[in-house]
Amino acid sequence: MNSPADISAPKILEELVAQAERAHASDIHLQMRDGAAQVSFRLDGVMTPTKEIGADAAERVFGRIKFLARLKTYQESLPQDGRIERKEISAIWNFPPPPSLNWKTS
Repeated sequence: MNSPADISAPKILEELVAQAERAHASDIHLQMRDGAAQVSFRLDGVMTPTKEIGADAAERVFGRIKFLARLKTYQESLPQDGRIERKEISAIWNFPPPPSLNWKTS
């Protein structure tokens, strides 16, 4: 089995979206804290921490998110807020409406 550090950023992102869909989350939030990215889902209006992604994998995931949102991948000194449409992520999508993907990179 692959360790989280060995899994590709697109795969990690697909898995996060799939987990959020199963949990019926309306949003996915990622924020760097203490050398790892804290992943939280908004469930029934409440931000609920769900997991952490290690720093190396998180860096790749943030880069992937910035790429998909067409943001500046080199910008690290200022926060960037963004949103990605579900069709931009390759995992299969059926119903209900997809969760939004939000992040802060400061």
